[in-house]
Amino acid sequence: MEIKNYLDRIVDRQVDDYLRLFGAVCIKGPKYCGKTLVGRRHANSETLLYVKTGEKSNNVELAKISP
Repeated sequence: MEIKNYLDRIVDRQVDDYLRLFGAVCIKGPKYCGKTLVGRRHANSETLLYVKTGEKSNNVELAKISP
């Protein structure tokens, strides 16, 4: 996905390498360190489970029915 004004992070190269090797990665870290932006930058698509804080989308119910 294209993100305007994205600043490359040190972890971007490592995420690229891991995606080539494994096809999926888990990005962990403290709040507000850029995990979501890094994930979005490397993703081909995304599905949001929560539209706003505490407000569920239909995807939560679908995941419960058929994970």
